[in-house]
Amino acid sequence: MKNIEAAFAHLDRFIEQKMRATKIPGVSLAITSREKLLRVATFGLANLDTQTPMTPETMFYTGSNGKTFTGTAVLQLHEEGLVDIHQPITRYLPWFKIQSRYAPITLHHLLCHTSGIPHRGDILPDPHYEIWTMREGETAFPPGERGDYTTLNTRILGLVLEEVLGQPYGEIIQQRLLDPLGMTSTVPVLTHDVRPRIGIGYVPLFDDRPAHLSHPLVPAPWLQANFADASMATTPTDLAKFLRMLMNRGQTPEGRILSEESYGRMVEPVALRYDDMYFGAGMMSNREENCFLIGRNGAGIGHAVVMWADLDSDIGVVIMINGAFPYIEESFPLQILRAAVQERPLPPLPPAIDPRQMENAGEYAGAYRCGDSCFELTEEDGLLIMHYREERLVLERRSTVLGSENGSEDSFFADHPDFAFFLLIFGRDNDNQIVEAFHGSDWYTHKRYDGPTHFDYPEVWDAYVGHYRVYNPWRYNFRVVLRKGRLFLVEVFGWLYWETELIPREKGDFTIGEGSPELIFFDTIVNHRALRTWKGCGYYYRFTLN
Repeated sequence: MKNIEAAFAHLDRFIEQKMRATKIPGVSLAITSREKLLRVATFGLANLDTQTPMTPETMFYTGSNGKTFTGTAVLQLHEEGLVDIHQPITRYLPWFKIQSRYAPITLHHLLCHTSGIPHRGDILPDPHYEIWTMREGETAFPPGERGDYTTLNTRILGLVLEEVLGQPYGEIIQQRLLDPLGMTSTVPVLTHDVRPRIGIGYVPLFDDRPAHLSHPLVPAPWLQANFADASMATTPTDLAKFLRMLMNRGQTPEGRILSEESYGRMVEPVALRYDDMYFGAGMMSNREENCFLIGRNGAGIGHAVVMWADLDSDIGVVIMINGAFPYIEESFPLQILRAAVQERPLPPLPPAIDPRQMENAGEYAGAYRCGDSCFELTEEDGLLIMHYREERLVLERRSTVLGSENGSEDSFFADHPDFAFFLLIFGRDNDNQIVEAFHGSDWYTHKRYDGPTHFDYPEVWDAYVGHYRVYNPWRYNFRVVLRKGRLFLVEVFGWLYWETELIPREKGDFTIGEGSPELIFFDTIVNHRALRTWKGCGYYYRFTLN
């Protein structure tokens, strides 16, 4: 690789650019081939208050990367004949129960996230009770029919490991994976003893509204964890050891961790998650530029970690940040490294784009009204200007900085207290013309709008609108809004922002999105207000100013 050093410098510039664009305090990374570690680098700070620099020894909470370790251990037991991944869960956990009219759920369905199990239960110190509460829920589709991601799949697998081996989860992962791989800077469960070694995670000050670069960062909450899906802390160098094992199809210099057959199960695409990303039995995979990629990403409170390898180019990368979503995406770093391996010109860095500048600002121009509230939009030199209450605001396109997953091309941030709690989202007609705008429950119409203005819906839905919170740091709060006779769930997690329609069912509850297994229902209605809602666990109405 003649230009590998140039590629490293190019990657450094990319990371520094992303850190500035999304206000990431610190980054640590490792680059590896199948044979050896190629590079470790750090950027920024592990602690903003003390100005402590990030170091290669700084540990990070890995989030859902832990699922891959659990999946690996389950496949080891399958190889040893201790479990059969094609057998139902109840063979190993006789007390497991969930309402279902379909065939039994197997361990393989759990590994591939094709079980049909919804998010249900709370995040508790011990997962047994959480899994017990699943008997109150129901499966949404036949096992194996399609993929739908839920952490509970892996949490059940962790209990299977404990039941079959008669050991705590942490001991199992330590003995079967961490020790054989020499991952001496990794812990399988989070305890207070390891906390001083972990970089401070940071989140935006406000957790109840779209994040913005103007919002200060604050230290994220801390919680001990012993979950099979997400309780590991490690360094990039250590996680690269695990990735290197996967790049070698389960083989290490000291011996095999996985058989060829089990490795194949791990990476074989089974269930489509999004775009062209697939789940196998424990891993995710993708194809890019005719190359086969395997890996995983994960996040917790204030940390995000990605590990991905390009098997055709023999290069892998681990990137860890101590900030909120989004990740520093793995795609472009791998493109840089792939070009170096193939001795091609390095791809140019993505240009730094001003989210205020846009070519089609004029499409949104005009006056918008919602009852007594109104604003006008004008285009000025590529800027979209909001004229509101004698103020002049420049709108920022959300997807420009954060990508399409964090808002469509028609989603905008307006830096004004009256528009703080939601993105401003515009709607188009069949001719692709902007005719309306939504801000929470507020529906603004343009003079071009010629659709219906009255919408029938059950009166009780008015009681569901509001702000709901559960005081568990691993569960983010949300709002429910009503517009044009439809209910929407609005969620914020770090930089991520979703608005998802609630689809009513005959039972009086709702699915979160069309065809989703995720359910939500409301109860305890007092003075025309629902005081509680269940979305995996109990959320409670809270006073809010909006």
